[in-house]
Amino acid sequence: MIDCLMGKLLEKTPESAVISCAGVGYLAHIPATAAGSLPAVGENCTLYTELRVSETDITLYGFADREGRQMFRMLTAVNGVGPKAALSILGALGPQRIALAAAGGDHKALTAAPGVGPKLAQRIVLELKDKV
Repeated sequence: MIDCLMGKLLEKTPESAVISCAGVGYLAHIPATAAGSLPAVGENCTLYTELRVSETDITLYGFADREGRQMFRMLTAVNGVGPKAALSILGALGPQRIALAAAGGDHKALTAAPGVGPKLAQRIVLELKDKV
């Protein structure tokens, strides 16, 4: 597993970042909150990563800190929440607000993320309430 990438930031968008490590450019999909905390292009940075392998794809996801990566893992463990939805939720709320919403039973806060309806938000709160 790739725990983190440390190197020069080659490109960044609100959805992805490319980091050069030992001459190899790694593309990582990131939440909008991570994009805001990255340095300027050309500077050194660190992304904590999660590698997902499926039958048809290998995708690397990046996070500004370990807390964001851990919340991504918890969210994707919820039935019906895939990586794309987890990134959307993290980008809209951030790990701390997600934890507060889940612990407090506030499923309406999670519906602020694009693509998250009331039923999915309720399921997330139900499954994460005791984990956060």
